[in-house]
Parts: sequence; C-alpha cells; structure tokens
Amino acid sequence: MKTIKILSYVLLLATTVILTGCFGSSQRIPIKYYVMEYYQSSENQHLLRRESVPKILEVVDANVSRTYNRNQIVVREHFSQVTYLPYDLWANRLNDAIPNLITQRLRAYNIFQRVDRDLGELVPDYYLESNILNFEMIGGEKAQAYINLEFFLRDAKTQQIVLSYRKSQLKDLKDGSIIFLVQSLNEMLMLHTDVFAAQCNDFLLGISQEPTSSDLAQKRNRRQLIQDLIEQTDSDQLYGELLIELITKTDYEKQYFVYSNAADQSDFRETGEIGVPLKLPPGDYCVFLGDTDDVVIDHVIIEPNRRTVPDPQWSELTIIIMDENRNRVRMTYDIYIRKLGNQFYSKLTQGISIGEDDVNEPDKVWILPEGNYMIRLQGGSWNDLRDFTTVRTSIGEPQFLTIVVNPQGERTVLIGAGVLGDDYHTRWMRRIHTGAIHLNLSVASNNTVDKDQPTRSFSMSGQFDNQIDVNLYPLHYASRSLYDVGMNLTTGSDFRIDVDDYTLRNTLLFLPMENDPWLKTLGFYIRGDLSTHLFDETVFFTDSRDFILYKVSGDSLIHINQDHLRTKIALFPLTFREGAGLTYRFVFSPSASIGIRSGLGWKQEYNQRNFHYTGTQDTYEVYTEKADVITRGVESTLIFSVMNLFKRLTINSTFDVLFPMETSDRKPKLENENRINIRLLRNVSIDLKANIKYDQSNKDYVIYDYSSFVRLSLFY
Repeated sequence: MKTIKILSYVLLLATTVILTGCFGSSQRIPIKYYVMEYYQSSENQHLLRRESVPKILEVVDANVSRTYNRNQIVVREHFSQVTYLPYDLWANRLNDAIPNLITQRLRAYNIFQRVDRDLGELVPDYYLESNILNFEMIGGEKAQAYINLEFFLRDAKTQQIVLSYRKSQLKDLKDGSIIFLVQSLNEMLMLHTDVFAAQCNDFLLGISQEPTSSDLAQKRNRRQLIQDLIEQTDSDQLYGELLIELITKTDYEKQYFVYSNAADQSDFRETGEIGVPLKLPPGDYCVFLGDTDDVVIDHVIIEPNRRTVPDPQWSELTIIIMDENRNRVRMTYDIYIRKLGNQFYSKLTQGISIGEDDVNEPDKVWILPEGNYMIRLQGGSWNDLRDFTTVRTSIGEPQFLTIVVNPQGERTVLIGAGVLGDDYHTRWMRRIHTGAIHLNLSVASNNTVDKDQPTRSFSMSGQFDNQIDVNLYPLHYASRSLYDVGMNLTTGSDFRIDVDDYTLRNTLLFLPMENDPWLKTLGFYIRGDLSTHLFDETVFFTDSRDFILYKVSGDSLIHINQDHLRTKIALFPLTFREGAGLTYRFVFSPSASIGIRSGLGWKQEYNQRNFHYTGTQDTYEVYTEKADVITRGVESTLIFSVMNLFKRLTINSTFDVLFPMETSDRKPKLENENRINIRLLRNVSIDLKANIKYDQSNKDYVIYDYSSFVRLSLFY
C-alpha cells in the first residue's frame, strides 16, 4: 500500500511538470525592422552646386546580389559562410531602399537639373545603375560592417557606360548592435555616393564647356576633393586569415607571433592562437612559434578573403608521465637539446606533466625544431645519467613519449620510458583494477607462568584491498572492496578470529560539464554500499554461565552451563546503504580534495540471529535479538582525501549523516570512517583506523572503533 502511494505521488509530480511545460506561457521573441534613413547632416558642403548642369538623371533599381536580396540581415561568419538573422529584418528591400538614398543625395548636391527614380514618359540623358555585391556584417571577436558596390553612369542615347566606380570597404563596429551596423552601412553607402557624385560633377563640367584658367583651377580643386573622399573609403581594407594547426589533435592553447616582411612595416607584430584563425592584412609575413620561438615559418603569403594554412615545419612532442598502475603523475621535467654537430646537451626549457586530479586538462604539446632531445626528471644536470630518457623528433611527425615512474622512489623514480606510438595506451588502456594485500604478523613466547611449559602466541592480521576505477565520459564508476581479518592462536586457547569486517562501496558519477573549469566536478551520483562479516562471532567466558536468548519472533532459547555463546552468525548483521543526488568536489591540489554529496538516502540493517546483552533475569544472562531496521531520508556526505602528502602521509576520511523521514524516528544517524597511513619504507607503513558511529535508536552514546598497527604491503 505504501509503494502504491509513493508511485501515485511520483506520477502526480511528473504530470504536473509535463502540463506546466506544455501549456505554460511562452515569451515570443519580437521581430525588429530596420530602415535606411537619409541624414542631411552627412552631406558634404563642398559638393553643393548653385547651378546644376542641364542634364536629367534616372536612378534605376539596384542590382543586389542574390545572397543579400532578401529581408534578413546577413552576417558573414567566414569567407564562404553566411547566416541570416531571423529576428532582425530590413523594413524595405535593398534594391529599392539603396537607390532612394542615392537619389536624395544627388538631388541635395544639385549636380543634375533633375534626378528621379521614375521619369515616366520623359527620356533622361543618363541612367545611374548600381550593383550591390556585399552588404553585411562580418562576425567574429571584432565585428565589422562590409560594403562592396559598383556605380555606372550610362548614356541614354548611346547606351555606353561613360563613368564607372567600384569600391569595397570595411568598418569596425565599436558597438556590436544591429542599430550601429545599419548606421555604419548607411554612412559608408553615402560616402561612396559622395565620391561618385564628385566624379559625375567633374565629368559633366568637363564636357559642358571649354575650360578656362579659372576652370582649370576649379578642376584641380575637384580632383583633390575626389582624392580626399577616396582616401576616406580606404581607411579600412580587406583581410585574409592565417590558421596554424597542430598535427596533434588537442585542446592545448598555444600562441605564436607574426611579423611583417615589408620594409615599411618593421614594427608590425600580431599574436595568434594555434587553432584559431587570425585576421591579417594581405602581405608577406614571418611566423615564430614554439615555446622558445625556435620554429620560424618565413614568407607566409596572406591574400584577401582567403585562408592560408602553412605546412608544418616543426616537430611535436607530448610527454606523458604515469605510474605502474597507469595513473597520471604530476611531475616536473627538464628538456635538453643536442644540436647537430654537438656532442653535448644544452637545456632548452622546463615543463610539468598533468596529474590524475587535473580533470580535463590537455597534455602540453611541445613545438620543437627537428632534433635529439633528453627528458630529465627531478632536476639536476644532463650528465648525471640518472632518471632520463632520449627521443628523436622529425618535421611533421608527432611523438608521444610515455614515462613510467615510481613517485615514492627514494633516489631514482624512473622505471621505464619509450615512444608507444600515440596516447592510445594511456587514454584507453588504463589499468582499471588495483589491489593490495597488507599483512601484520606477531609471534610471542614467555615462561613466566611455568618454567618448562612456556606460553606461545601467534597473531596475524591482514587487509585485502581491491579497487576498480572506470572513466567513460561523462560517466565515472568507482568501486572499493576492503576486507579486514585478524586471527589469534595462543597456548591453552582455541584458534580465534578476532577481526572480521568486510565493506564494499560502489559509486557512479555523471559529470556532464567536464569542459567547464569551475563546474567540471559538479554532477549527479548514485551509490550502493555493503557492510558485513564472514565468520560467526562468539563470546568466551572464564567460567560457565546460563543464558536466555529472546528472538524477535517471541521465541526464547535457554543455554545451561556454557562457557561461550555465539552472538552473531556469518553475514549478519548485513547493512546496505543506497543514495542518489548531487555531488561536487573541491580540488585544492593534485593530491588534496574535498567532496560534498547530498541527496536521498536509504539504509537497511538486517539482524538475523544478532543478539546483544540486555541484562539479567534470575540466574540467567539475557541476550535479545535485534530487529531489522529500514530507514529512508535525506543524506549528506563529506569526503576528505589527501594523497602522498610529503611523500609519506595519506588520509582518507568520510563523514555520513542520514536524516530520517520516518515519523517514529527522526534523529540523525552519523557515521565517520577515518584511515591514516604513514609510509616508512616502500612496502612498510603505519596504518591507523578510527571509525565513529552514533545512532540513538541503537545506542545512546557514540560508538568508536580504533586500531593501529605496522603493516607490510604487497601490491598487485
């Protein structure tokens, strides 16, 4: 019945969400329309005429390129790629709006006796034709307005073109809004119209009368005016693109520098980013790249409206450092180069590899000249001949150098190194399982009780630690199985198991924002834990006693004259914990982090034949069987981890709190597990374990379990 009630709530919530999404109010994006207005303030006073030439001009519809002959405003994303803005439209077609502006401008200058768009039956002397080849915004980090047009003055009688004008212009958009784009396109169109108007004025005056000395002076002034106007249109120019691509496919960011080879541009310098197109004026350039600017690409020709991609003239080296378990290790290294004809190495630069906790960080790709290189770990001189490897690089070929190390090595850390072909081995063939056996032995003997019959004791405790770690973006699965067992054999006593604890922890993470530097550790988690033991648990007494065992079912068992009592059977109590919710991890360094989880939690504790002491009844000691406990609520978990601190100390601490939602028991349940390991030698360490539990429904005090020992470890 309770399950049906929960399912009803879930279905009701899902239905509410669906209906809200389907029938909720949606905000419609308004469409904005833009017009090409005529601004009298932009008129050039030097072009105004008191008396017009007795000629009639008809301005015909503009011939607009098919790409732009529509209402949508065009944005050019690349030389051969355009997009149309869906919510920003021209109020009028450009083939009509542009000639209207030209007509108003020519009327204002009074160059022709009459300027009109449609003369009806009246035959004009000239036709003004215009071709709009480009009328758009150039997208990118620095948006620009771009116009490319042609004007033709055609004789109406002969149908011959007597005057032509072709020009293109770019203008930076300081304000990236569409309003400023329309304003800039308007200004550029009127500027080119002014140039053509000045040329028309000069043409008409040249054919209207015989020139005098005064006319020649005026003609020189008009020529200067035309030249000034043309210089204004030349203030911006067309650009080409330079794209430097690495052979290695990576997201690693690297810069390069571009210098002009032109004699009059010795101060020219631009900085580009590899993999990102760089806009440059047409010309001849020299490119410097590499971490020490040792790679030079000379005579790179940039052409207008074209992308130039030079062939690789460098070698690439990626250095991957990991341990024997294929875990990435963060470690510094030095790169030495042996130049051609030289028998000695010279230091080139220093780098640092990425570690296991550098989530989504790309490996550094070294751009180097072709040659022989030495990679030296832990500093020092190249001729120390310790912790080093060499590699040969060639132009146009990427190399992946894999170095296997023991980060805890005392004198040397290098285990092996070589070129494995590519990073496939480290990216996809990582070892997903690691294991260790930790052992502690103790042998003692003394004859303090009996001279001829000494007391001997043998104790052994061990820990079997197995971990599985699988990372398949965006999923990450981690599992850890930990079994602690201890046994003791003493003269005069039976063989006993005194430590018997088994835990299995499973966690599945979903991290969808791995590419975000701040939110890459934010995601969802699902976990399932198991706690149990494998052997029966027996309590031994120095004398015989009588016992009464009360079971949950109401039955009772009586044991008479017993010196031991089995209080727990194998596997029970059997405890399960499940949880699901949000998780986030704060990474302070490659070896230190704090994880926070919060969500819904469940806990089941099954206590079949799990008896505990509850008092006495007459001459009997009473043991009562615990009932099964099932709890659900809100859980919060804090995970603290420090690995290999000072190359000695490792700390793992987990703090769990479950807030029950049961009506009968709402008191929080706390569990804290701490594991501290101090490494003495490679396989010898001191291990400290401290567990704390508080569950008032079970015990009204804090339960702790502490142990420490020196252990010998075998890793596999």
